[in-house]
Amino acid sequence: MSAAAQGRTGVSLGALTSAGLFTLPGFLTEAGCAELCSVMRSGATVTATIARGGRDHVLDTRIRRTSGVFVPAQLQHTIRAGLAALRPRLAEHFRVALGDPEEPQFLAYRKGDFFRPHQDNTRDPGLPAFIRRRRVSVVLFLGRQTRLPEPDSYCGGELTFFRLPGLPGDDGIRARLWGQPGLLVAFGSGQLHEVAPVTHGFRASMVTWFPEP
Repeated sequence: MSAAAQGRTGVSLGALTSAGLFTLPGFLTEAGCAELCSVMRSGATVTATIARGGRDHVLDTRIRRTSGVFVPAQLQHTIRAGLAALRPRLAEHFRVALGDPEEPQFLAYRKGDFFRPHQDNTRDPGLPAFIRRRRVSVVLFLGRQTRLPEPDSYCGGELTFFRLPGLPGDDGIRARLWGQPGLLVAFGSGQLHEVAPVTHGFRASMVTWFPEP
């Protein structure tokens, strides 16, 4: 994929699959995504943190700037049921035994928000065991990304993967995935990735992690 094409549409789902990631468009309906986005725009929030230095709740807005949103339990039911049904497929795809996923986190990125390059697990014995046990990370996009500002969309905020195996050219170094409502992507929790700064609108997503049993 050329740099110009990547700037418009991001890396293809087929390319991500060939690099070993798992992609599933339509995990959640567009109507369900729209309902969650609406709730998240006005829901109660808490500033998201990072894990560092033996602690798993460190506030550092130089590395991560986004908010977790409290979503009513009834709206989480479909997500939880879908994740439970998806676990066998993810275990087969990644060839690893998986336990129950962590509680879903609903994240709101507004203009200027980001998450610098990071991994979702660690071998650091000083950090909590639940982080060290993560094997598969899951991201569910709830909103629509566009190149130019449009109603009910966002710009920037690409989920970016670094050094994916087997992809040619720039994609193998920095593969940018554009969000679309209901698209789920899963990857090994040791994979280096980031969320680029949002330049317009409201980026809503759900994240969770499947640990080893």
